[in-house]
Amino acid sequence: MYDLIKINIDKGDETMLAVWFKDITANATINKIPGRRWSQSRKCWLVPNTRESVVAIGQLFGKDNCLFSKEAFELYSKDKYIDYQKNREKQQFKNKPPYNEQFNHPVSIALMQSMTNRKYSYKTIKNYRSETIRLINFFDPIDLFDLKKADYERYIAYLVNEKKLAGSSINVAINSYKYLRKHILMLPEAGLFEVPMIRQAKSLPEVMSKEEVISLINQTTSLKYKTAFSMLYSAGLRISELTNLKISDISKDDK
Repeated sequence: MYDLIKINIDKGDETMLAVWFKDITANATINKIPGRRWSQSRKCWLVPNTRESVVAIGQLFGKDNCLFSKEAFELYSKDKYIDYQKNREKQQFKNKPPYNEQFNHPVSIALMQSMTNRKYSYKTIKNYRSETIRLINFFDPIDLFDLKKADYERYIAYLVNEKKLAGSSINVAINSYKYLRKHILMLPEAGLFEVPMIRQAKSLPEVMSKEEVISLINQTTSLKYKTAFSMLYSAGLRISELTNLKISDISKDDK
């Protein structure tokens, strides 16, 4: 049995519910609610302000132990919930997160869950999440739902001219935005503006001369590495092929 659990709509961010309790054993229970985080400044737990969170709080702590504020209680009555939900969904995509809480931003959480469900790699999820946070910070307080083509082209110019990003990095930012508006913002395809990929400059690889290669091999004192460099150059092997090379792979036929 828990002590009384108090739940209010957070005054600093209406997309979150502030949850207070004195029983420290309840920390393990509230950890079961997706998207929860501790607020050091408010000295309370913050959970997403959704019907799912309210139901979860009641089930985990027991309805008799929960004291909802009048605003929080009335919010989820059937006649008021629908309009509020529409406004909340738009608000959560424009609030600029503090640096130390950026990965707890509702967009970050939604993006990570969506990409994890679609089996994206951790590296791709990490890159898309970072680029999405940069996008939010750049346009704050403009709502991501309301971005126009001119707005986004201004953002690309910022990445090119001020951040000095390479074409490959800018394309990661573009792909992350395309994923965001399709799978998270759920914007209709008919209303989306085209975002072309950045053309990347192609340059020929630098090739060492025969003399430079011989000099490199001759200056190598380790017999192991000298043999490895000689094999790489003479046989045209990849490093992965060299490291997996076995004695049985070498032909002993003198012909």
